Amino acid sequence: MLQRFILFGLIVIAQPCWAIALLNDTLIIDGEVIYIEERSRGGADSLIHAKQMDYKKSRDPMPWAMECVGFGSNVKTNWSYAPDENFFSLQKFTKEKQNSFGFGARLSFFTQLHKHVHVGLGLDYYQFNAQLYSVNPYNAENSLTFFLSDNQEVNQVVQVEIQPGAYETDTLQLNTTLNQWQIQQWAIPLHFRFYVNAYSQRQNWRAFGQISPTIYFQRHSVEAPMIQSFLNENGQFLNAIIQNKTDVLGSIQIKLGLERRLSKQLHCHAGMNFQFPPLASEHAGNTRATFNTRSIEFGLRWSIGKWKD
Repeated sequence: MLQRFILFGLIVIAQPCWAIALLNDTLIIDGEVIYIEERSRGGADSLIHAKQMDYKKSRDPMPWAMECVGFGSNVKTNWSYAPDENFFSLQKFTKEKQNSFGFGARLSFFTQLHKHVHVGLGLDYYQFNAQLYSVNPYNAENSLTFFLSDNQEVNQVVQVEIQPGAYETDTLQLNTTLNQWQIQQWAIPLHFRFYVNAYSQRQNWRAFGQISPTIYFQRHSVEAPMIQSFLNENGQFLNAIIQNKTDVLGSIQIKLGLERRLSKQLHCHAGMNFQFPPLASEHAGNTRATFNTRSIEFGLRWSIGKWKD
């Protein structure tokens, strides 16, 4: 019992030297209360924030595709004489077909704006031969009319003075000369392709329409100056001289096609291509040649990147 009293007395005597923790954030030392406050340090947070600023989410690279196209075209050439629509080209007068066959190739590069919208830039080369028809009529002052005989020969009716004040008519058969005229053109089209449907697991076909504003650099080549003839029913004629020249023209290509997926990267397609408006080339003597082109095209397309098909 005595030992317990001695221990209790020692505890009471030492009490002023205690530091008693009453709460987690309060200390009592020698009777003085000390409050402990937690202060946050922003060093670690700012460091994390800085690292987050340096980090950028990686983006998928832009998809792109290369497309190679070969095509064959039917070109309808139409000649006109601007001041007088009653003048007809010799081809039209003789009802000759003014169609020519041409061939060409195109290299294009595409990327994707939307799942169903692709844009691209291309380079085309195209070549075809047109035909020039000419005749050498009798003096126009004595010419009465031109007509086409049953055997498709051009005939000229002229008035001939047989004696002073006396005239008679005569019919002359004219020889027609045919010359070849070569047209070569480079073109830079800007493609906007719109797909009607998307690929699926069961369907490897999709249809599209394409509009391509195009700049043409057209070169007209002849070995020597040639003649294109124009006639009318009143016996008048005009021979326009065709020479080498280069034109810079503009038009819009319109294409309708079907595309098939051969593999994830490889596609093929077939389509029809039209030109609107037709290309018009001005020549000597206020004459104009208009080329209306329609093409059948076949192409292969190699795609790289992640496409939204």
